[in-house]
Amino acid sequence: GLGALAGALGMIVPPMLFAIALVAFSGALLQSPTAFKLLAGVAAAALGLSLQMGLRAAHRAAQGAVPVAIMLVTFLAIFQAGLPLFWVVAAMAPVSIAWSAWRLRRGA
Repeated sequence: GLGALAGALGMIVPPMLFAIALVAFSGALLQSPTAFKLLAGVAAAALGLSLQMGLRAAHRAAQGAVPVAIMLVTFLAIFQAGLPLFWVVAAMAPVSIAWSAWRLRRGA
């Protein structure tokens, strides 16, 4: 609902605005080795937070064999087979949505 949208935007918009401001005002400052190391640290922290959010979402979504199979096929298609992310998501999202819709209609 509206609260979920506000929560998602609250997590995404402030860091995005900070990153845009940093790029806009940094210019020559980013040429220094210290700034490069600082941004590498920020990137590592952002990667860690993204990974943690993804793992938490996967844990909550893994409610049965079919959702786990969908996640596994998606992971293997992207990281093992090297298929483009866009096409894997375009193929797997309808499968996941159809499974969820079927479960809701079934009353599970």
